Amino acid sequence: MPHAPGLNAMKPKSLIVLTAVTVVLVGVAALSQRGGSPSAGVFHPQPLAPGLDARLNDAARVTMGKGERTLILERRGEGWVVASKDGYPAQFEQVKQVLLVLAQAHLVDPMTTNAARFDRLGLDDPPGGKGTRIVVEDGSGAALATVVLGNTAGPPGKEQSEAFARTGALERAFLARGEGSATLSFDPDPMSFIERTLFQLDRLRVREVVIERPGETPVRLSRQTRDQAEPALEPMPAGRELKYPGVLGQVAGALSYVSINDVASAASIDFEKGLKATARFTTFDGLSLTVRSADLGGVTWSAIAAAMAEGWEERAVVEALAEARKRAEDEARAALPEGQGPAAPAIDPEAHASAERDARAKADEDLKKLRAEIESINAKVAGWAFDLSEWRAEQLTAGLGYFLKAVEATPPPAFEEPVGLPPPPR
Repeated sequence: MPHAPGLNAMKPKSLIVLTAVTVVLVGVAALSQRGGSPSAGVFHPQPLAPGLDARLNDAARVTMGKGERTLILERRGEGWVVASKDGYPAQFEQVKQVLLVLAQAHLVDPMTTNAARFDRLGLDDPPGGKGTRIVVEDGSGAALATVVLGNTAGPPGKEQSEAFARTGALERAFLARGEGSATLSFDPDPMSFIERTLFQLDRLRVREVVIERPGETPVRLSRQTRDQAEPALEPMPAGRELKYPGVLGQVAGALSYVSINDVASAASIDFEKGLKATARFTTFDGLSLTVRSADLGGVTWSAIAAAMAEGWEERAVVEALAEARKRAEDEARAALPEGQGPAAPAIDPEAHASAERDARAKADEDLKKLRAEIESINAKVAGWAFDLSEWRAEQLTAGLGYFLKAVEATPPPAFEEPVGLPPPPR
């Protein structure tokens, strides 16, 4: 089985020697929680997870449970995934940190053997208890470490550096301490092991946004040039106006920073049955992003796909050549005496040919970068559906009603009684 990258470099540091100050800090708690009189002799620190440091490269599965929540991490190929999130890629550094902390932490003081007192230390097993149970297994399913972590008990400012713990088959509570500044408090939230930022799309790159909602007229936002601050809206019905300045630009920038609240396999979402809208973003430099959004259980899930805009490969070369010719004409015009020369001055053929070669080379390089960007985005989003937050979902599924309001009618002037006239006859 291939080794996970970087784990072969993990080496636990030297054992921590207790100082007199630390003994005083934990002494009172230790004596108060022991199940009887203190044992004879001095307790020497021992590993929280014996033998794990030597077998870190064999770790293939980490199961972490607390309360009703369960996190499962698995090594697949050269990387790790969050199995409890349909196998979405996990951040390797986060997984490595958990394994290193467990391998390097030590039991520094024995506590109670009375199981009835475990709940006071947060060491009762989940799901009913308050403890965090962590099991590390190898590829065959054999346990490399079994640990239950309870309440943190470190000194002020370093509360999470120490915690009550139970380990392996030992039916006894201990005080455990992490190496250095390591924390012994873990949250089995799958999203804490997932990179939440997918990509960023500069809103100034966006040339057009088309939002299609089932049974409704498509909404189109467009900018003619990069310098145009706000897009225009089509159609603009009579008797309607924008709800507020900037509302169009907000939707055009809906993908400016795409972060996720949750993730699921796209196959688990019925996008045909629950489809709310399809939004297509096209940039000035040929990127096309399609976002399909569907409702499932009150949550809007979005599937994203990146592609090259239709016809862009040919258009990129044409635009580059047109820009090169314009630049050559401007340079030729600038070389003429002021007020002289034709509207379209003669261009040196050799200079023009050189400009065209440069333009084609630049177009090829731009297309290469665009393909790399498309590949990078699709590597993160293909096959997945994302909860992108409620407000972003509203923007990606916006109909005309999101942008417009009725034009407020101007009330007629109030009638005023003429001043100085006699009262009407009775």
